Amino acid sequence: AQALHPSGVGRLELGNALPPLPRPLRAPLRGPTVMFQDAPGGRPHGTNLPAALDEEEQELWRQLRRKRDFEGRVAEKRAQLAELRDRRRAVSTAHAEARASVEQLAGELSFAEEQRREIEHDIAVLKESNRLLQQAYYDQQHQHPQQQQQQQQQ
Repeated sequence: AQALHPSGVGRLELGNALPPLPRPLRAPLRGPTVMFQDAPGGRPHGTNLPAALDEEEQELWRQLRRKRDFEGRVAEKRAQLAELRDRRRAVSTAHAEARASVEQLAGELSFAEEQRREIEHDIAVLKESNRLLQQAYYDQQHQHPQQQQQQQQQ
């Protein structure tokens, strides 16, 4: 992984996550003063080299802590993603089962409606047959006395 140097110039190479290294306890070194030409206004200024190195070391430790924090967050987000995938898989399975159940029930409902239509048709046919039989019986009952009367008259 690479991180941008805090000054915005160049990149620092950061390897895989390393355990934090203990910082040695020592007093800041006092050493020769180094002149840099990149001071504001273009004027050279003096800087203590050990102080600059200490500052750079502190910056590197800060970046390592920051990298460790990011890696921790990435691991947490990966765990959340895995959990969400498991939940989605469970929901997808439940959805597929529900869809299959709905399709089964729709088929059963279609069959039941077809049976209902057939029974309604059978009932309509039976009603019509009953009406015709009643009419024939009524006609026979009324015709029979008339035939008897006709026979008696003859």
